Order: sequence, then C-alpha cells, then structure tokens
Amino acid sequence: MQLESFDKARDIFQIIINDPEADAGRAAMAYDGLGILESVRGNVTEAVAYYNKSIDLRESSMTLYNLGMAYLSLGMQKNAVRCFEKAVKIEPEFEPPYFMLRFIYEKSGSKSDVQRIKRLYQKRKE
Repeated sequence: MQLESFDKARDIFQIIINDPEADAGRAAMAYDGLGILESVRGNVTEAVAYYNKSIDLRESSMTLYNLGMAYLSLGMQKNAVRCFEKAVKIEPEFEPPYFMLRFIYEKSGSKSDVQRIKRLYQKRKE
C-alpha cells in the first residue's frame, strides 16, 4: 500500500515538472517532493539530485536543510555544513539548521564555531 502511494505521488510530481506552464517555484516544490520521497525510500543519492534540481530553480532554506540532512546521512559532513550555513543566511528565522550546525560543531570540537552559531541564533531573536 505505501509503495503504491509513493508511486502515485511520484507520478504527480513528474506531471508538475513536465508541465510547460508550471513556474519555477511549482517545479521546485515538485523536486522537493521527489527528494523527500526518495529519502523516505532510502535512496538518499537520488534525493540529493532532486534537492539540487530544486535549488537550481529556487533556493529555499527548507530544501537546503533537507539537502544537508541527506548529505549527513551519506557521510558528507562538509557539504551538509555548507547547506545548513546557507539556509541560516537565507532565512535566519528557520531554526533547524542552527541545531544541526551546533551539533556538528560540538561533535567536531570547534568551540569557536559553536559560539558563532549561538550568537547568530540569539541575534535572530532580537
């Protein structure tokens, strides 16, 4: 049942992407959807490709966050950090990237980066 639902969702996203009248924002959301579907299915490499296609059309902090999470699951920490840092710059109010950056920097022992992220997080509340 779940696989059938994924296939239906995938078909709908593909229709949107192939629609010549779809604007870039709508196509980007369809690529995001495909990325999420592939992540849930465990096809993280494919998810990364879809997230990157979405970002090519429209940068979004949520897509960058999802891409960063996908990179983390592939063991590509530097790529993940770039995504999270960019997400914070695009939308300072969006909290999840701050938490991931702090986690990564604490784990790696980078105290200066932990402090920088803490300051950025506090600054956005002002």
